[in-house]
Amino acid sequence: MKIDFNRKQKFIIRKNCVLCCSPNLKEVLNFKKTPLANSYVIKKNRFENFFPLICLLCENCKHLQLKHLVNPKILFENYMYVSGTSPVLVQHFKSYFLKILKKKKLSRKNDKILDIACNDGTFLDFFKQEGFSKVVGVEPAKNLRHLNKKKKIDINTIFFNYKNSFKLKKKYKSFKIITANNVFAHVPDLKDFALGVKNILSEDGLFIFEVSYLKDVIKKLTFDTIYHEHMSYHALFPLINFFNSIDLKVLDFDLVEAQGGSIRVYVGHKNQKTNYKKIQKQILLEKKMGLFKKNSYLKYYQRIQLQKERMKKIIKIHILEKNKTLIGYGAPAKVTTFCYAFDLSQKDIRAIVDDNNLKQGKLTPGKNIKIIKFKELYKIKFNYIIILAWNFAKPIIDKLKNSFKGKKFKIIVPFPNIKII
Repeated sequence: MKIDFNRKQKFIIRKNCVLCCSPNLKEVLNFKKTPLANSYVIKKNRFENFFPLICLLCENCKHLQLKHLVNPKILFENYMYVSGTSPVLVQHFKSYFLKILKKKKLSRKNDKILDIACNDGTFLDFFKQEGFSKVVGVEPAKNLRHLNKKKKIDINTIFFNYKNSFKLKKKYKSFKIITANNVFAHVPDLKDFALGVKNILSEDGLFIFEVSYLKDVIKKLTFDTIYHEHMSYHALFPLINFFNSIDLKVLDFDLVEAQGGSIRVYVGHKNQKTNYKKIQKQILLEKKMGLFKKNSYLKYYQRIQLQKERMKKIIKIHILEKNKTLIGYGAPAKVTTFCYAFDLSQKDIRAIVDDNNLKQGKLTPGKNIKIIKFKELYKIKFNYIIILAWNFAKPIIDKLKNSFKGKKFKIIVPFPNIKII
């Protein structure tokens, strides 16, 4: 079922499953209303839009998805997340690039590479540095265009969809490798997107996408990855039938540590070999874990509430009642859901350090917690630091220990279990 936003629509309500078009959708999680996760503001008390944050489970194909879909133009045309600011993510992309070279024999002179939602071009830059001459990016965020141009990436500032795939086909014909990293969860109309990929994927080409893995979101209780940009929460089982329905197929997958636990899925035309046994084994694990049962999400929400009580108790007893100061480290998009689900505000977290200069000096969505530069930490008296960018916990902890060797403070890591170091 085609999804179209008109210019004035801020959001639409999903009536049919994004993968199989079934109307049999059941509400399984409700985080109530939150602002958009990347809508950082400059001034306090500025008007902010709040949207319901509700997850639906398709009773037909078992795919988990958001009920309220915010217009992508509101979400993505001016984007604050920049891949290159994270050394861990840069290293991840390097390993990912090397894996592609092992997986597929490629000609540096002739084969075309496309990265959809290429952000600042960090991933594509590895192909450029390795001598690939036909490296193409698609990125709708106008503010990131110059960063790709700087890396000499052939950038197209458009939203990727079936219609726009014909523009790319006319310009480039087809691609041997098409990647979409942490974007397959961001798309309101996945069939339209996937048909666009099919239209420009060469017969022996690979479409590779990487997304946060639902199995890890549930197991590790990383509920803060649920926010409006993430319109889908992917498991392997629902994706198999989805790609079959458009005459493509899932060939293989990798489980990777990125973003707290991700799945990298390899898709191609039906003439290519499938790692069938590996895929079936993973699907059995997903079913055994209860990813496709409504009751699993009721239990999941109860676990979130218990974690909230523990966190509130730690902050109340160890910090607020003792007049101590708590600082956050990392202002990723997931901070918004985390603060709203745990009912944390600037009274609890004095400020948040972030290494992305696009966010520094701004305030977090809704809760209006100030985002500061790392060097400002030297001027602040603090006793506790909570790692909000928990997927980068290790390098952040190492950085803090090396930077404040003579200072006594404690570090709180919120996931998968609350830990005080």
